[in-house]
Amino acid sequence: MKVNKQNAAHYLWGEINQSWKFLSDENMNVHLEIIEPASGEVLHFHKQASQFFYVIEGKANFVLEDQSFLLNEEEGIKVEPNQAHLIKNTSDKPLKFLVVTSPYSTLDRFNVGEDKPVNDHLNNRKFKALANSPLGEVSSETIFHYRQKEHTIWATYEGGEIQFGTLSGIREGNSMHFRYQHLNLQNEWKSGQCSSKISIEHGKIRLDETWEWLDGDRGVGTSVLVSL
Repeated sequence: MKVNKQNAAHYLWGEINQSWKFLSDENMNVHLEIIEPASGEVLHFHKQASQFFYVIEGKANFVLEDQSFLLNEEEGIKVEPNQAHLIKNTSDKPLKFLVVTSPYSTLDRFNVGEDKPVNDHLNNRKFKALANSPLGEVSSETIFHYRQKEHTIWATYEGGEIQFGTLSGIREGNSMHFRYQHLNLQNEWKSGQCSSKISIEHGKIRLDETWEWLDGDRGVGTSVLVSL
């Protein structure tokens, strides 16, 4: 199947920057990225992966180890494992580029100066919603506070249209399956079930969720949460 911006998975990072996931498996990850002016990544490295960055539109300020330089349109650069690097946009126009990562793992990103990987463990993590289907009651004002012990996950959540809610379930690798219930501002109890896929994008944990109400009209929808 052909892949483009219309059918690729899309998400926000750094609140204003965009990414389209054209390919993602354990062998290779290919993203189209747009970084807005005055934004970018933090200095980091990968212990296993090599990366290749290729500028499509704009100018990229790139740091590689002790070098800092501009990448212009139709220019690229390879980053080897364990090389500290970052890409940012200091111009007044958006920066569009492709980045290829191989091999790919959600646990192979380390911020410089930190010994632990930027990982996807959920214990004591807080999340907010980036997107939700119209039938959902979770919004960007709703904050989730997760806990994890071995394969068990649970959370409380509140804010926006929700007075208070809880969820609990099981994590299996990068997937979660749980039941949830909450009291909304109309003093109605709502309950449902959800399956969630866990990934790491630019140092933040992302939860891509598919949910279903278990009461009322049993509507279904999707939502995206990102760690704070």
